[in-house]
Amino acid sequence: MIRVSCSKLEVVRLNPSIFAQQLAAKTKNRNGSYGMFACWQAIVKSLHANQIDFSQAKIGLQQKFITFKNSPVNRKKQEFLLDRLTPYWELFQSKNLTYLGPQKDIYWNVTPEVALTGRPPHLASDGGKYIAYFYSEAPVSWHTQLKYPLIQYYLAKDVFKCDPEQIQIGTYCLKTLSFDLITYSLNEIENSILETQNMFNNIYQEYSSYPKSND
Repeated sequence: MIRVSCSKLEVVRLNPSIFAQQLAAKTKNRNGSYGMFACWQAIVKSLHANQIDFSQAKIGLQQKFITFKNSPVNRKKQEFLLDRLTPYWELFQSKNLTYLGPQKDIYWNVTPEVALTGRPPHLASDGGKYIAYFYSEAPVSWHTQLKYPLIQYYLAKDVFKCDPEQIQIGTYCLKTLSFDLITYSLNEIENSILETQNMFNNIYQEYSSYPKSND
């Protein structure tokens, strides 16, 4: 089974042939590192889970930052992230949302041979509706990305067992201190699924045509 991560979907979308070649050659792009923004997200997750209170969250984040090099650039980013804890937490509380946490990792057989995988967004409920969001440090142009309508549909079908239009999906931006959420229409979701199925079928066909590495 070929797996395509949600986080890599736009890169694959731009050039599915290159992705198929990399799969056949068994090459992997390893560029993951646990950075300061990841520390911020981990602390907020613990805060939502009631594992720590807010004062402990600030102290915990400062302690995590000690492991990074003491440089002007890092100090500036650390100040930014520390400054963003209070506005996020106050906004979330003011909306009377119930935090549901990220659920199990996404695994969706979009086609028989290719699955969409990845980490789920953070989830919260607002009465009879739900919101799903990823954190971003700065504003990003995400509305036309494939993963958002796909995840909206996946959550409705596999997690909440609800109508897809009961879910808002998007981002919380640390720079703007705001949520940016939309609900994709059923037509937009259907078009996204169809595009992804076609792309995944092409990937599998190309992958099958290449000689495989013996590594």
